[in-house]
Amino acid sequence: MFDILQQGNPSLVGRVEFRFNKMDSKVKPFSGIMANTDGAVYLYSGFYIDIPITSFLYISPSFAPGLY
Repeated sequence: MFDILQQGNPSLVGRVEFRFNKMDSKVKPFSGIMANTDGAVYLYSGFYIDIPITSFLYISPSFAPGLY
């Protein structure tokens, strides 16, 4: 949900993201698109770092400027 606290008309949101996981560097590129049922679209591209916490849990800080 997008704008779930809005009084009037919340909308559904979906996102597709592609991460380049097969690279050997620590900093990896990613890009994606996000859209909602109100007609808004956001395209973005940037970089992220996977920081392992356990063998199956990671924190992934990222930076991605985009176009709205």
